[in-house]
Amino acid sequence: IIEPWKQKLTSRKFLLSIGVVVITVLNQTLELGFDDASIATIAASVAAWVFGESVLDRERIAANQQVAFRNLQAEANEIVGRLTKDLKDAVEIINRLETDNETTHDNTSNV
Repeated sequence: IIEPWKQKLTSRKFLLSIGVVVITVLNQTLELGFDDASIATIAASVAAWVFGESVLDRERIAANQQVAFRNLQAEANEIVGRLTKDLKDAVEIINRLETDNETTHDNTSNV
């Protein structure tokens, strides 16, 4: 449960966002000399990058889910194929047993 949070807290998106906040706070408190327009440009650039990365992440997740679904579907089809073959084999065996039983029954009736 800690691993996903650790991964999120160390992500580039999170760290860059924190960096913008730190730069903004330091600029206000220590008067670093950045004007508001520069800070806004930096913040907007980071926000656009974070948004773009989020879109790419979502697309990667969707692609991975599609691959997983196709793999699962292929496995299910394989299982259904094996079960169908096994069912046909079982029906064949039952039919042979019924035929053998009828033959045996007919032979004992004739005696």
